[in-house]
Amino acid sequence: MTEEIQGDNLVELWRMFATTWKKWYRKAEENISLLDISIPEYRMMTYLQEHGPTPMARLASSIDVSQGWITSMVDRLEKKEMVRRTRSDEDRRIIKIEVGEKGLDTIHDARGLHLEFVRRTLGKFSIEEQVQFKLLLNKLFLNLTDEPEI
Repeated sequence: MTEEIQGDNLVELWRMFATTWKKWYRKAEENISLLDISIPEYRMMTYLQEHGPTPMARLASSIDVSQGWITSMVDRLEKKEMVRRTRSDEDRRIIKIEVGEKGLDTIHDARGLHLEFVRRTLGKFSIEEQVQFKLLLNKLFLNLTDEPEI
């Protein structure tokens, strides 16, 4: 195989992966939107469930969004009574965010919806294909980890 043909195949593979990932992510967004939340909102609430009350700045950096975006997410979820703001006992200037009962219920429902979505999309692969897919994705991840920053 010539270097040019191999390069074309690699670019085609990258395009297929990128297109598939975008479509899969959009379908996941549509799925979770049935619960009237977005994927970043879900990620935020699961982070809070796992780590407890968290200052907004740390929460933003933990889920890779800006502080402005986290403020608007908290505003939306607070209106839906899924999260609440509380002042830190140690430093009253610090506002922490915690997940509420309604948020915990939504996380539970979202996990069920997502599991069904994953089963519908990945469950059609045989066990051998799933293992091979996982190995290939891990290899890609390691290749990206070794890639120098530009």
